[in-house]
Amino acid sequence: MNGLAEVERDHILRALEASDWVISGAAARLGMKRTSLAYRMKKLRIRRPAAVPQKGSIGSARDN
Repeated sequence: MNGLAEVERDHILRALEASDWVISGAAARLGMKRTSLAYRMKKLRIRRPAAVPQKGSIGSARDN
């Protein structure tokens, strides 16, 4: 991965972490469409860590 791609990847990761991995929230922080962010994530091989549950998933805190 070249230097520019690494910078872009780090920037996207910081936005995702700040938005608790809510893609629409991260996209808003970055000033881009959700679909554009999803495309960049795929291209840069960014995937949600297993330790971060998806919103609305079974066993989430709001189900209790």
